[in-house]
Amino acid sequence: MSVHPTSVVEDGAVVGAGVEIGPFCHVGGRAILEEGVRLRSHISVSGVTRIGARCDLYPGVAVGGEARSAAMISPTGGWKSAPIACCAKWFRCMSAAARAAG
Repeated sequence: MSVHPTSVVEDGAVVGAGVEIGPFCHVGGRAILEEGVRLRSHISVSGVTRIGARCDLYPGVAVGGEARSAAMISPTGGWKSAPIACCAKWFRCMSAAARAAG
């Protein structure tokens, strides 16, 4: 696990092997980051939230808290809503789409 000195990981958070937490991130005490998760910078993970293995979150993402769903881009285009627990593959898809868009 690698945590940037400007980031905060609260007691109680479960952080898997190989997790990278970049600058100015906050991980709440009830969050679970599975193995290989990468939080690039300025990311907040709060509430009872699990981020799936090898998920790569880009700057400015906030997940968890009161809301239990997230908007995401689907592989076929367009937006849809799904439970946070189902988001890992969609975050990777959204990240790839953002990189392709420039």
